[in-house]
Amino acid sequence: MSMFKRMLASAGIGAAKVDLMLHQDFVNAGDTISGTVRIQGGRVDQEVDDVYAFVKTRYLKELN
Repeated sequence: MSMFKRMLASAGIGAAKVDLMLHQDFVNAGDTISGTVRIQGGRVDQEVDDVYAFVKTRYLKELN
């Protein structure tokens, strides 16, 4: 693997792609979420040590 390809992969060009697909679109507070992580290899050999997922929440406050 050339140094140039490694530099491109570190910038996201030709790198592996990671997609997190959740099994449900909406959940309530306290519910458990589940999903599948799909990793598609790129044009450069890469070692994956960890995959992190950050969850963004939004809530609606009802007024009485």
